[in-house]
Amino acid sequence: MKYSIIIPYRDRQRHLELLLPKLMQKFEGRDFEIFILEQDDQEKFRLSSLYNIGYKYVAGDVLIFHDVDYYPTDDVVYELASDGNPTYPVRKVMFTDWDFIEKPSDTIPMGYRHFRNDVGDHWGGVFILSREHFEKINGFNPLYIGWGKEDEDTHKRLLYYGLTPTRNTNGTFFSLPHKDSIPSLVDSSFIGNYNLLDYYETTLDFGYTTISADVKEFIPEGLTNVTWLKIKNFKVAEGLFDWDYLIKNYQNTEDMHRKIWVLFKWCVNNDTQLNEHRTYIVKTRSGYGNRAFHWIWKLLVDQMPTSFKFLEIGVFMGQTLSLIQLLAERTKRNVTIYGITPLDSTDDHPNLNYVKEINRVYIEQHISEDNTSIFKGLSTDLKIIEMAKKTAHPDGYDMLYIDGGHTFDVVSSDIKIYKELVKVGGYLIMDDASTYLNMPKGIMRMDWFGILEVSHAIKLYLETDDRFQHLFAVGHNRVWRRIKE
Repeated sequence: MKYSIIIPYRDRQRHLELLLPKLMQKFEGRDFEIFILEQDDQEKFRLSSLYNIGYKYVAGDVLIFHDVDYYPTDDVVYELASDGNPTYPVRKVMFTDWDFIEKPSDTIPMGYRHFRNDVGDHWGGVFILSREHFEKINGFNPLYIGWGKEDEDTHKRLLYYGLTPTRNTNGTFFSLPHKDSIPSLVDSSFIGNYNLLDYYETTLDFGYTTISADVKEFIPEGLTNVTWLKIKNFKVAEGLFDWDYLIKNYQNTEDMHRKIWVLFKWCVNNDTQLNEHRTYIVKTRSGYGNRAFHWIWKLLVDQMPTSFKFLEIGVFMGQTLSLIQLLAERTKRNVTIYGITPLDSTDDHPNLNYVKEINRVYIEQHISEDNTSIFKGLSTDLKIIEMAKKTAHPDGYDMLYIDGGHTFDVVSSDIKIYKELVKVGGYLIMDDASTYLNMPKGIMRMDWFGILEVSHAIKLYLETDDRFQHLFAVGHNRVWRRIKE
């Protein structure tokens, strides 16, 4: 029986110097190996991804996934359960300083509050699995980035696949001190990890088979049975957040919509620019919708030619216009952006200076306004329609977003008139459009799937038009492509 001890690591040299000799002492006389998995970059720590990469290098029958700051006392037993189930060897975690003296509860820093110096029911720190266990659950979920919840996800995975972890009756660890690591509640990765845990079943396909990285392997001098891996440039295999995969695999099912929603939010939370843009919009109340929608526009802009035209009907405060410009700039595309909006409180919108509000989003997000033009008026005005036709000439718009008036008559008019301005190969995006789709409850605020009048107009004037192919839906946003004249 060979034991593989797998330790994720970065900038915790003193922890490692204490842990390694203790582990070697406990495994003396047994066939064992220790792998140190060092994240060799300055990105947020990716515990699950490190474990998944490490698994591909180890040779043991018993796998011990071990945090570097969990120091075992003499009563810890590193073995699988007698019934063959996975084992959680942690029964009690005590907070300590470098003197290995248990500290009173009222001295525990905020980041260690889950270490209560008593017998706990938490999961984390150390897991013991067989190779069969690991492969059955597809390893650890690599979508967790930064602090929090990846251990609980692992526990849920084990239970989902019929593996009941056994908690040892003994097993006391010291939690070695380090910089307090609990993030604020506005940390995007922290919030994203909570969202992933809520919908862990949607990400079971992601695991050791879907993660890769650049790895340098070496044997440190003076340490027997120890291999060191320096790991960076993590890449999660393409899935539903990838355009081609999404288009090929999309189905109008609750399970599919749930997966898309969770993964799109994950993508935005872990894309610095998109996350900052959406966070600003939420903070300043400059737009509606949801964080997941930003990834729709990212995917669409990635499909655009070097130069393209975009038209939005119903601008509000410029969330989408500014986002299209941002995405074009970062992909080095030239975009000409048009918006149709009354610039007033039509449709019960707040009574604001909308020109000023739109400008503010561009300025404070450091986005150029040079390519953006606003047509002041309603989408049903003849003058506005003629201006839209003129700017679409000669080929049409590459992308057109309808989010204007939401009555049946207005939406019907917008669809019938403006779909003709979408070029062949271009895209038509509809907001508040998913009332008739198989959307699952509980993933969106107020289960907002759209407006009945909008969805009904789509059913009559878009879904019956064989020139347009429906591609996918994300919440109440839906995307079509024009496939022929």
